[in-house]
Amino acid sequence: NGGQNAATDGNRTTRARTTSSSNSAAEWLEHEVHKTQTDDSRSSWSRLSRCRLWDKQKAFYCAQGISAWSNHIVPFGVSSSSFLAASYARIAIQFLFEAAPDMTNTISDDTPNCYVWEAASGSCKFLHAFLIHFFALVDEYDLTARGIRPCVVASDLSVQVIQSRRTMACFAPFLERRQLDFALFDSEIFLAQPPGARALSLECSKRQWIVGVDGPVLLMANYFFDSLKADVFVVAPCNAGGVPCVFEAITDAASDSIAAMKVGLREVHNPHENPVYDEAAVQQTLMHVVDRIRNDQVCEGRRTPSLVIFPVEAVTLLEALQSQCTQAFAVLVGDADFSFRDPILSGLLGPPDGDEGLEIPQLSPHPDCFCLPVDLEIMKLYCERDISVEPRRSVRQVEVVKAIASDTFNVLLATVLPVSECADAASITRSSSLVHRTFRDELRFFTPSDCDLVYGLFGAEQQAKHLAMDAQLQLLAQVAWDIDLFVVIMWPLLRTWRNVVISMPEDRAFQWHLALAHAGTRCLQNLYTLDPDNQHDSTRLIKLQIARWFSELGFSEPVLRLLADQLQQPDEAKLAELYLLALASLDKGENWQALALFRRCQSARPKVVKYERGVAQALTQLHEARLAAKSAASSP
Repeated sequence: NGGQNAATDGNRTTRARTTSSSNSAAEWLEHEVHKTQTDDSRSSWSRLSRCRLWDKQKAFYCAQGISAWSNHIVPFGVSSSSFLAASYARIAIQFLFEAAPDMTNTISDDTPNCYVWEAASGSCKFLHAFLIHFFALVDEYDLTARGIRPCVVASDLSVQVIQSRRTMACFAPFLERRQLDFALFDSEIFLAQPPGARALSLECSKRQWIVGVDGPVLLMANYFFDSLKADVFVVAPCNAGGVPCVFEAITDAASDSIAAMKVGLREVHNPHENPVYDEAAVQQTLMHVVDRIRNDQVCEGRRTPSLVIFPVEAVTLLEALQSQCTQAFAVLVGDADFSFRDPILSGLLGPPDGDEGLEIPQLSPHPDCFCLPVDLEIMKLYCERDISVEPRRSVRQVEVVKAIASDTFNVLLATVLPVSECADAASITRSSSLVHRTFRDELRFFTPSDCDLVYGLFGAEQQAKHLAMDAQLQLLAQVAWDIDLFVVIMWPLLRTWRNVVISMPEDRAFQWHLALAHAGTRCLQNLYTLDPDNQHDSTRLIKLQIARWFSELGFSEPVLRLLADQLQQPDEAKLAELYLLALASLDKGENWQALALFRRCQSARPKVVKYERGVAQALTQLHEARLAAKSAASSP
C-alpha cells in the first residue's frame, strides 16, 4: 500500500507540474499577444521570413567564401563524412536505375541525360567524397552501357567557392569526363524565374540546365534548408469551439542583428478561412501541421502550446521543382531536426514582465549567419499531401530516418516517379519502394550522427587503443574509409599492429601488413584540401602525418605522392617533408634523388636532433655506396 500511495502521489505531482507549466505558458501567451496589441512600435512588425537577417546571412556566405569552412567558422564534419557520401551514392545509383526508362536519347553520346544536384555545396568536402564513391559505382555497374550518363552539378551561393573549386586538381578528372559541373545557385533568384523554365547556368559546359526537364534529377541538400527563410508559429490548445489558437512570431523587418532581435506574437484569426500564405501548397502544408497538433492535443490531453518552425522557402522551392519536373525527381534532405510535436520548452518563454519575448531555437554558427533547424516531419507532410491536379500523374513516396537520441543530423528521402502511358502505378510504386529500401538499409542501423559520435569517441576520448586491430579496420570499412577517422586512429592502429605481429607467423604478419596499407590507401583517396592557397591549412599537417605513417609502415609510394607538391616550397618550411621524401627515394633505390634531397635537408640546417642524425647517417651511407660503386666499376 505504501508503494501504491507513493506512486499515486508521484502521478499527482506530475499532473500538478504539467498543469502549472500549462498555466504559465497560457499566461505568457496572453501577455505577449496583449503586448503586441498595445505596443504601437510593433504594428509594423512582420513574420520572421521577411526580416533582413536572411539577407545578412547570404551576404556572410558570399563574403566569406571557402574561408567560412577553412577557418572553422561553419562546422561541416557530420554532413561531409565519407560514410554519408557512400550511402548517398548507393541511393543515387538505385534512383537512376529506376528512372532509366525516362532518359531520352541525346544527340551526343557523351551528353548527360540524368543529374545529381547538390545544393549549397559549401566546403565541397562532401562533394569530393561523393564523386569518388558514386562514379566507382557507375563504373562497377557499367551505367554508360545501359544508356545512363549521369552528371553531378555542384552549386553554391558564393562565386569564390565555385571559382576556386573549378581549378582544384581533385575535381579535374571528373570535369574532363563531363561528369561534374558547377553552378551559382541562389534559391530566391531561382524561384523568381518563370515557372517551367527555372534553370541553372552550368559554368563548365556553358549551357542552361532546365531542372527536371533535361533528365531525371536527384537533389541532395545537406544543411541547406536550415539556411532558407522560415516562419515560426505557436499553436495553443483548442478553445471552447474546438479550434486551435494560432499565433505567428513577428519581428522588426529592419532587424539585422541576432543578438538585438526581439520576437513578439500576433494571433492568426481562423487560418483555415483566412490563408496565411498565397501559395496553395504552402498554406495546405501549414494547415496539415495545425491539424496534427490539434489531434495530438486532443488525443493526449495536452494543454501546453507547440512551437512550429515552418520552412516556408524550402516548401516553396520543392513545390516549384516538383511542378516543373516532367521526369523522375527525388530529394535527399539532411539537417538538424526539430519537431512540432514536442511541447514548447519553458526555457524558450521569456519572463512575462520582460521585453525578450519568444526565444527561437537556432543553429546559427556565427552572429551574421542566421539559421533555424528543419522540421523534417513538416517536409514529410508536404510531400505526402494529396495531389489535387492529375492525381495519377505521379507516384510519391517519402521516408525519414532519424538517429536514436540525436537531432544533429537526420535524413529525409522523397521520390516522385511519373506514371507513363506504358507503365502502371503499381510497377512505379514497386520501383519507388526499391529506392526507399536502399535508403533504409543504408541509414537505419548506422547513421551520420553515429559516425560523428564514433569520431568524437576515438578523437577526444582516445578509445581506439582499446580495440583489436581487426576491429579498428572493420570500423574504417564501416565509415567508408573516412579520412578524418583514419587520422584519429592511424597511430593506435600502427602500434597495435606492431605489438600483434611479433607473435604471428611470417605469412600472416605479411597479410596484416598489406591490410593496413590497403586501409590507409583507401582512406587517402578521400583526403581533401579546403584551401590549397592557405599555408596554414591543417591539410598540410595531416598529409605530413599520413606520410610518416606510411613511412613507418615501409611503403614509399604513398609518401612520394603525398609530399611531391611540397618540393616547390622553401627548404626551411618543409624540412620534415624533404626528409620523408629522401627516405622514400632511398627505399625505392633511387639513390641519386635521395642524395639530392638529403643534401637539401642538410642545407636547411635541421635543429631537431632526429633529423640531424638521420641526415648525417644517410649521407654517409650514400657516400660509402657511391665509393663502393666507383670501386666496383674501376676494378678489372
